[in-house]
Amino acid sequence: MAGDDSFVNVNNEDPADDEVGRRLEEALRGTLGDARVDVSGLITSTHRGVRRVRIRRTVTTVALGTALVIGAPSGLAALGDRWNGAEPAGESVVAPTWTITPTWTITPTITTTMTSTTLSSTSTRSSAHPTTTRRRTLTTTAKESLGGYDPADGNAVAYDIPSAVAFRAADFPTPMPQFEDFGQYWKVPTVHGQACGESSSLPRPIAGRQWMWYEEDSNDPQMGVQLIVTGWRQGTGPARFADVVENTGACRWTDPVSPASAGDLPGDQAWAGVEDSSLNRSFAAARLGDLIVAVTVDDNSEGAEPTLAVAKDLLIIAEGRLASAGLAAAAG
Repeated sequence: MAGDDSFVNVNNEDPADDEVGRRLEEALRGTLGDARVDVSGLITSTHRGVRRVRIRRTVTTVALGTALVIGAPSGLAALGDRWNGAEPAGESVVAPTWTITPTWTITPTITTTMTSTTLSSTSTRSSAHPTTTRRRTLTTTAKESLGGYDPADGNAVAYDIPSAVAFRAADFPTPMPQFEDFGQYWKVPTVHGQACGESSSLPRPIAGRQWMWYEEDSNDPQMGVQLIVTGWRQGTGPARFADVVENTGACRWTDPVSPASAGDLPGDQAWAGVEDSSLNRSFAAARLGDLIVAVTVDDNSEGAEPTLAVAKDLLIIAEGRLASAGLAAAAG
């Protein structure tokens, strides 16, 4: 093999390849002796391997770059120089390997459709006066005597006050429409014009109902009428009526009241009064057993007559209807 140059690849166009071939041949001769080595083929296959590696790297880089632009911008910095296809430093050629980890998060959007339900009510009264009516057996306990009929159920009444007691439009000097009916509700004053202490330990009614009438739906000075019927524990009617007269009950006058003649009024007991204020307001009340019926009339319209006579006339009507209602409490 010594002196034989036939195995040197003289067809290589790159002079650098010729130089590499000569050096490789000298090294192999020193090691292999006369064994023939195809240096030219070795160089050619090396070139082909390098080209394949470059092609794979270029394709991978382009594909990865596209994927990162679309889905994961935060991965660009991790690629460094490989993003623009630059060759890594060093003599060896190694095919790069990347692991692509998505950095985006898909959050589903849930649309909820709410269906509202409208609760209808047959009550025309304000929420301050509930319409719930519940029957109870008439009993007297120390606990119940502190307040209304059943402190555990603030809406309970012992019995209903009948609608037949209410005034009609023709009962008034000038016909008036009904403004409000608060229904069966014991948390009412004995007479309109009183204020009640909710925390008071003094006796309260076990039944009650209140109505209102006004000449028109406006804030202008006009006549107004209030009718209240309250029911009390058996045998306590006289004492509760005395609370009205003496102003000593759980509900008391907000302004001083002067007594008026009541000799012409019906009932087991009767009382009348006039409020000592700038308001033209009068009161009339009567007791039937353990029931108390009371009328309040106020009229601040210009040139209005004193209201006491109207209050008395209306009380006579209401007392007669209450007496005809057949309530056992009327017997005392």
